[in-house]
This record gives sequence, C-alpha cells and structure tokens, in this order.
Amino acid sequence: MSIGITNAAERKATPVYSGFLAYFPKAIAAVARVSLAGGIQHGQTAETLHWDRSKSGDELDALSRHLLDGDWAQVAWRALSNLEKQIEKEQIEAASQPYKYEADCWGLNEPNPEYPPGSTVPIKGSVTEWTIEQQLGIKN
Repeated sequence: MSIGITNAAERKATPVYSGFLAYFPKAIAAVARVSLAGGIQHGQTAETLHWDRSKSGDELDALSRHLLDGDWAQVAWRALSNLEKQIEKEQIEAASQPYKYEADCWGLNEPNPEYPPGSTVPIKGSVTEWTIEQQLGIKN
C-alpha cells in the first residue's frame, strides 16, 4: 500500500499519524469495523479483507442514506471511499495530460524547432504499455 508520494518534502508535509491517526483514533477504529463488517457481508474474512470496489459504486447515495440514519461510522466510510476515488480520478486526469516540453528547461537541451516550448510531445517507450491506473498503483 502506498499513499503515492515519493518526494521527501511532500511526504514530510503529509503527517498521516500526527495529522490524522492521532486526531481520530476512535473514529478510525469505528470505520475499520465498518470495513470488516462489509467485507464479511460480501464473503470475505478478516484475513482476506479488501475493498471490493465492484460492491461500492454509489458512495454519495449510500452516504446520504447513512446520514439520514445517523450512522456516522458508515457516513465516514462512504466519505473516505468517495474521497479516495476522487483523488484517484484527479491523478488519472493529471497523468493523462500530454507532457509539455520546455526547451532548455534544465539548461541541457538545445531548443528543438519540432517541439517549441509548451508543445505536446508524445512519450514513447514501455511506459505507454501500462495503463494509467497501473502507473499510479491504483487497484480496481
């Protein structure tokens, strides 16, 4: 499992423990129990627990139903699942944008008249054989 941050400065600016786990330990435990109960409901065990996304596609409708019922752990689970999917969608959209070539951006390249600054350059090589989801480490 990865949070998708490889830059050291960005990792330090993402205080997962001190900025999240330490803030909400009881709420996180309640959401974990929701995950386990949902997994068991769909044939999993504590040992095989995983997010079967095919079983959860209506986050906002389900969140709203749980909100009306006052089931806050379920609301939190659905809010987190929706947030996770939205972040992944944004990452996919960002990764889908064409690479913009900046002539001599590192002081190493000669300007290329075929690709003036700001133009779109096709990226070639084995990376194009992967889906964007694979490149970002997103599992469906």
